[in-house]
Amino acid sequence: RMNPGQFDGLLFYRYDNATKQMQYTDMGIEVKYFNISYALPRLGKDITVTHWSENGREKWQTTLKWNGHGFSTPDE
Repeated sequence: RMNPGQFDGLLFYRYDNATKQMQYTDMGIEVKYFNISYALPRLGKDITVTHWSENGREKWQTTLKWNGHGFSTPDE
């Protein structure tokens, strides 16, 4: 069952190699927090999104695919 931690949010920053600075961006995706967890990749750049049912017993996953400029959601 999903158990939120001290920080329950997801923020994206885009790194600019020329200026060596990071700028906040929403990456063009809607981030939802209720009954959803996000897993950052160990390899590659795609993010795995796990959706949990209300009772916490069922789950299903979708993937936010990195296209080189942003993330494509499963609906695209």
